[in-house]
Amino acid sequence: MVAVIEITPTGFVPSTLNVQPNTNVVWINEDVNPHLPAADPYPTHASLPSLVAPRALGQKETYTFKVSKPETIHYHDDVNPTLAGTIVVE
Repeated sequence: MVAVIEITPTGFVPSTLNVQPNTNVVWINEDVNPHLPAADPYPTHASLPSLVAPRALGQKETYTFKVSKPETIHYHDDVNPTLAGTIVVE
């Protein structure tokens, strides 16, 4: 399964995504500015260290992360930490 989160100038769409385990979550940057999806909290990403894009995404670039178990994942944009979202794996 695949679920898509769009990164826009004003945030993540959808801001809360509900998925099942073993779903590939794909962030796509629909903004002209760079964005970097990363797990909370900023700047340590300690809640899920494996959820950090390897570099900032340019326009139309993607980052994929596979969720594996039921949990709630809070994440943000490391370039602009005021942009935040949630993935609920049920």
